[in-house]
Amino acid sequence: MNFSGRLSIRSKLVILLLLASFVSIAVVGYQGFRSARDALDEAVYKELTTLRAAKTQQVQAYFSDIHDQVLAFAENRTIIEALNEFRTAYHLAERESVSEPQKQQLVEYYRKAFIPRLKDRMGGEPEVKHYLPDDAAAAWLQYHYIAANPNDVGSKDALMRAPGDDGYYAQVHERYHESLRSLIKKFGYYDLFLIDPESGNIIYSVFKETDFATSLLHGPYASSNFAQLVKEVMRTKERGRVRFQDYDIYIPSYGAPAAFVAVTVFDGRDIAGILALQVPSDELNNVMTSNQEWEKSGMGETGEVYLVGRNHLMRSDSRFLLQDREHYLQLLRGIGMPADEIRRIEKNNTTILFQPVHGETVDLALSGKTGTREVVDYRGVPVMSAYAPLR
Repeated sequence: MNFSGRLSIRSKLVILLLLASFVSIAVVGYQGFRSARDALDEAVYKELTTLRAAKTQQVQAYFSDIHDQVLAFAENRTIIEALNEFRTAYHLAERESVSEPQKQQLVEYYRKAFIPRLKDRMGGEPEVKHYLPDDAAAAWLQYHYIAANPNDVGSKDALMRAPGDDGYYAQVHERYHESLRSLIKKFGYYDLFLIDPESGNIIYSVFKETDFATSLLHGPYASSNFAQLVKEVMRTKERGRVRFQDYDIYIPSYGAPAAFVAVTVFDGRDIAGILALQVPSDELNNVMTSNQEWEKSGMGETGEVYLVGRNHLMRSDSRFLLQDREHYLQLLRGIGMPADEIRRIEKNNTTILFQPVHGETVDLALSGKTGTREVVDYRGVPVMSAYAPLR
């Protein structure tokens, strides 16, 4: 049936006008939707870039504070004198030797206290022989200040003077330990190290982990990120040059993420030694997560800000792990993350150095670019993203 042939010209015009109106309404409606969505997107991106700028400034301020603190420490007479005296004390300790029972007690400490904790955090089958100190002074000092230390693991710094040490090292340790211990507590560092500028020996540390008294040139941790930093400082010997080393797994801290900062300390024109501090991930993580008050800081119910290193691993915790650990781990299983990577996140309860982050925005930021883009994130979820390099 020719339906249009039965309609008058007027009716045809009305239908055509209606059709035109419907098309116009559809076009205007679609354009209105696009316009509203674009306006909303623009508002979201504006909020994201504002948040990105604020966090960038906070992180830069955090590291700037560390830089200034370390410079001030390097000019502190207590630290200068401590370096001079601990260098002498360490050299005298090189004349000492551990007895067979003392050596066995040190081995037992590694076997019963160190290795099980390391294995629990890192997995695998770590062996004692790979971590034992390799020279007499290190063995002697570790025996007195770690193995024979009556305080529990994690509290070895409570010892002021080792009961079995009647030598010069004990006198120097008792004289300086409390003030250096108070210093890192006040400023929030994990550990403080005094290092011989020639041998790379750690001649003193506050926390007394298994790096204490070892050589960063040829000891068991000579390939660590800490050793890399100290070797660079030893090579350049620049006055007032503070150097940072990015976060990495640090075995003496049972595989915890650790960054380091170090500077050459001068006594007049002479080099007294190297001062180094271990920077925990907690403070930087608090900056990135806004102390886990995401909504109050403008990130709503699902927003987050995180850091990614050049190895494409996170340097701060995922909001979603902190808020709902089991759901987050299940989500990772759902997107096919390898089981061993998920196990490390689960065991250490952190995404720092364990959660890989790949994608276009990460590559752009790592290449020095700044911008905004809609992408699929590390969880496989579409998100609106603002990215920038941290300089």
